Amino acid sequence: MLIYDPPGAIAEQNRVKQEFSEAFRRGLICRRFEKHDEVPGYLLFDS
Repeated sequence: MLIYDPPGAIAEQNRVKQEFSEAFRRGLICRRFEKHDEVPGYLLFDS
């Protein structure tokens, strides 16, 4: 994404940063990243 759409990559990075900040404010922690071809994602848990 960074190569073919730099503004889109920056927007995506900012979106993820904002969502993580909100999750951390709510007391969640990130325990791991699930690698899936279609829907990868971070696993968040109560601290």
